[in-house]
Parts: sequence; structure tokens; C-alpha cells
Amino acid sequence: MFITFIALCFLLTAGPIPGLTADCDYLVYYGEWNEDIIFRAKDFDLVIMEPSAISDSQLQSLKKGHDGVLGTNDDVITIAYLSIGEADSGNIVGDGRGPCFYDPIGDTIIFTNNGFASFYVDDADYNGLPDQNATWGSYFVNAGDTTWWQYIEAKADALMAKGFDGLFLDTVDTANPWGPYYWTYKGMSNLIQHLRERFPEAILIVNRGLFYFSPLWYRNTPYNIRPYINGVLFEGYYTSWDWEADTGIVSPYFDDNRNNWALWVNEEASQPDGFTVLALDYLNPSQASYESMLINQIQYTLIENHWLSYVTYILLDTITYGVFHNHLEDRNPPTWKSHIGIYNVTSIGDSIEVVAGLAEDQTPPVNYYLYLSSTPFNVPEEAEDSIRLVPYSISNSYAYFRIPAPPSGTYYLMVRARDNCTPPNEDKNTRLIELISTNLKEKPKSVVIFEKGVVDPEILLRHFGTFENLEIYTPTGQLFLKIDLVSKKLLMLPDGVFFGKAKYNNGELIFKLLVIK
Repeated sequence: MFITFIALCFLLTAGPIPGLTADCDYLVYYGEWNEDIIFRAKDFDLVIMEPSAISDSQLQSLKKGHDGVLGTNDDVITIAYLSIGEADSGNIVGDGRGPCFYDPIGDTIIFTNNGFASFYVDDADYNGLPDQNATWGSYFVNAGDTTWWQYIEAKADALMAKGFDGLFLDTVDTANPWGPYYWTYKGMSNLIQHLRERFPEAILIVNRGLFYFSPLWYRNTPYNIRPYINGVLFEGYYTSWDWEADTGIVSPYFDDNRNNWALWVNEEASQPDGFTVLALDYLNPSQASYESMLINQIQYTLIENHWLSYVTYILLDTITYGVFHNHLEDRNPPTWKSHIGIYNVTSIGDSIEVVAGLAEDQTPPVNYYLYLSSTPFNVPEEAEDSIRLVPYSISNSYAYFRIPAPPSGTYYLMVRARDNCTPPNEDKNTRLIELISTNLKEKPKSVVIFEKGVVDPEILLRHFGTFENLEIYTPTGQLFLKIDLVSKKLLMLPDGVFFGKAKYNNGELIFKLLVIK
């Protein structure tokens, strides 16, 4: 995260989003929130989200960034989704005058009085029912309707009161000049202006609405929305979605987007009261063409146009790092593939085994560092010791490390990942695991000698008295076997030194076994 913090205590009005450049990263995420998702989202500079899915406390945690302090340079800009051109439900009654349709001959809006709210439209098939978006199931509206304004005001008021930094105004394209609701473009522009006046301090980002910036349409009219917004999200700049194949494909409109719309958008964005441009494209990480299309998308958006960019799956319910790990200059930390940070730690003899998630980065290899302290801590600077870890084994999800055991006692461990940059970028997870270390070499109570390689549990019972759960470890701390004290079965061991550990008088018994053949 590299946003330069600028206090939003002034009236933001129009203009680009403060501090955001093409080196920054933004996220669109409409899924559920938990501790891990919040941690991952904090790596981004700006997050657009479905507001109903995140709690008040989760939102405040996200806004503060990794350092947990509001007002520093790792704060996250939080933007709430708000549809202003479509309604989620098609059965709002309102005044009952709707749905409506436009009469171009008389230049008037005709209300059907069919018992629906006046803002619903019926220009697609004139069947007396609200027109529905066949893909998403929502219902088209006349954004200039005063009842709709009241509906949007109530929603926007609640979102801003919850603590969001701004609004993501979706479905602006309902008013596009090529569709049946072209006549709503003035009302849509007026609604966006109204939201700016109602929330002068908010960051307003519109999804598309590119026709407002075209010299062929509304750029040079009073309805150009540039003076009221801070950002334009260009959804589907490079890709379109093939629903049957569940893959992203090169958009049939890409040439037009690149050769015309990008030029018009950039020209408006570069004005003194311009805006930040964010590209959003969809790919399935499992599709065969993912890597090549991702690189193309980054070339066409981030490099060619200097836009912020994000590429993800169509349902927007997962966090992806395709663009995050493909900047010209790597200033981002490693990200964890599945589990974040340390997963498990086990004391085994004179060593401890540490298991952590796998991390990835655009500048490999990823290095892992263990931070250790006898008291709980929040950041590495508070730890008493640090150790670079080298995995002895790696699975699909985890890395396994083994290090010498510290002196017996209670410890707190944290594992972080660093990339191979100079200086390195390190992730910010604060996950701790408590370890009660029992260093077998440090505190054996006595030595029991067995000859001929035979370990007799009866001898151990006579020597120590009653105990249970006896485990035998090799000198390197690997569990060799567990002894059955009930059957008292004789066990064969190779010659050498071993360590025994057992429960004993509500405590722990540790001793050496010397096996001689």
C-alpha cells in the first residue's frame, strides 16, 4: 500500500482521489468478511464493497489499515456500493403510479398507474410491469424520479453514517444513449450532482457512464458529470464474460474502447476538475489463457493508460492478486496463498517444528522469518529474537520448518514473509501462536540404560513409579515410538541415545535412554 495520506477533513468536491496513482492497488469485493479477508483487504489502498456484508467494527478495522491507527499513510479508503440506475426489488409500491415509459413524440413521461412505484420504467416491452435486468435480476428505474431520489438519499445517508469514505455509483449505464432508457440521462446526471451536493466530502466513483464524456454525446452539455465525481471505473475495458464457458474473453468492444473511449475518458480525467480512472476486468484464474490475458490487461490499463487496475472473477467474491504482483516496480509485500502466517508449532525434543502458510510475490524467492518472544507482542520490533527460516518440506498449502528449541519455557511466535527486493517488502500479519517449550536435552532427570537393544517397560515403571503416555524421541527430536505401559510389551530399539517423555505426578517426566547392543 503506497497511498500518500491526505486528511479528508476538507470539502473534497470533484477532482481525482487524493494520493492514488497507477502504483496503487484497489479491490472490488462483494463477498462475506472475516478476520482473514480484512487482513488481505488492508493490503489495498481503496476497497469497493457491498456494504451490507461488513459490520461496523469490521469497517473501522479495515479503514485503519495494518497499523490500526486512523490518519496514517496505510489507511484504507472504503467505498460503499450503491445502485442508482436499478432497484434490487421490483415490487416497491410507492405512490402506485408506475411503471412509466417515455413518449418521444410528446416528450412526456406516461405513468401507467399499475400499482408500482413511479420510478420503475416499462420502455422495453410496454407490458405494464417494471422492466427487469435479465442477467442480474434487478429492475431498471428513471433516475430523475423524485421518489427515487428519496429512496437513494435514505440509503446514501445510512452508508455515510456508517463510516464509509464514499460511494460507488453503479448502473449509471441505464441512461446510455443506445438503450430504451436514453431519456433518463438528464435525471441521472442531476442525481449524481445532487449526491455531490448532499455529500461534499465524500469520494464519488461512477461505474462507466462513459457517454457523459464523449464529444459525440454529452461532454459539451450541462449534463457532463465530470464536475461531480472523483473516479470512473471502466468495467469491461479489455474483457467480456462468457457465462457458458465461465471464462473471460477479449471484449468485442476492446478496439473501440482502446481507440476511442479511453482517449475521451483520459481527456476528461486530465482536466483540472478531472478524476481518477480505475479499470476492472474479469478472468477466471483457472482458464488456460489466464496468464497471457492478465499480462495484456496490465499492459493496456496500468502501463498504457496509467490507470489503477484490478482483475478478478466475475462474481467478485474472492480477492485476487494478479495486478498486485505485476507492477513495474515491486513495492508490495508477499501475499499468503491460503493460511496467513504461522499455522502450528510443536516442541519435539531438542527442536521445534513450525508450520506456516505459503506466500507468493513477484520478486521471488519468498523468505520466511520467525519472530519469538517470551511475552505477547504485536509487531516484530517488540520481539526478543528473529530467525530466518528455511523450509525442509513444502506442500500445496504449507511450509515446514525445524529449528533448535529455545530454553524450556513459554514463548510466542510469529511468522512473516519477505520478498527478495532491496530493501525487502514484508507482510504485516500479526498472528501469534503460544509455545510451551520442553527442551529434552536441557532437562533429563536421569539416564536409564538398556542392554541388547531391548526396552522393558517394567524396568521403567520400577525406576520411576507410575506414569503414562510414554513417548520415545530421537536425538533430533523426532517421535520414534509410543510405549504401551498396559501390555508391558518388550520393544526393540537400535543402539544409541534416546529421550523419553511422559506424564508423571501431574507434571512431566523427561529422561535419557541409553540403548546398548
